[in-house]
Amino acid sequence: MIVISALLAVLAAAPAEPAAPVTIHFADGSQVPLLDWVLSYEFLSGKPGALPSNSLRRDVHELRLGGKSWPAQGTRLEIQYETVVRERDGNDGQVVKEQVPRASTILVVRGGKTSKVKPQSPDRKFLVGDEKSLNILARTLDLRGHTLTGTKREVCLLTFSELADCGATEDSRVVKVDFP
Repeated sequence: MIVISALLAVLAAAPAEPAAPVTIHFADGSQVPLLDWVLSYEFLSGKPGALPSNSLRRDVHELRLGGKSWPAQGTRLEIQYETVVRERDGNDGQVVKEQVPRASTILVVRGGKTSKVKPQSPDRKFLVGDEKSLNILARTLDLRGHTLTGTKREVCLLTFSELADCGATEDSRVVKVDFP
């Protein structure tokens, strides 16, 4: 029970104050402003000896890739893609090979300085704190919020695992995010 309450305390530490709107730029040239946004790290957790299967989120206003972090405010995030071949089972039971875009490089621009990083999952401590009795698997980094008309919107920015896909089509593939 202590394990669960400690994990919930880490996850409940969502940002307290509303952030200024972000602008999301897609590969097809469209843009969407998002209000009341958070960066949401989705991950799976499970007890030792079991596959991680419980889906959890950590909502924050900072960008975490690997062991590095940047405050989102005043940051521009640019996502570069490469095409990779992925195999999946087709409807007829045959293995189908398809080419899919996969984020390969992230440019973090802040205060005139550009950092080039790989799309790595955030460190374990960031996701679950000091909890050591859980297996975890980071899945995605999403940007969640509301459009100008009040519609809830969730946009996948990055995948950290083969268990999730982001941006299969140009109208859903994020190429840049401007954080105010």
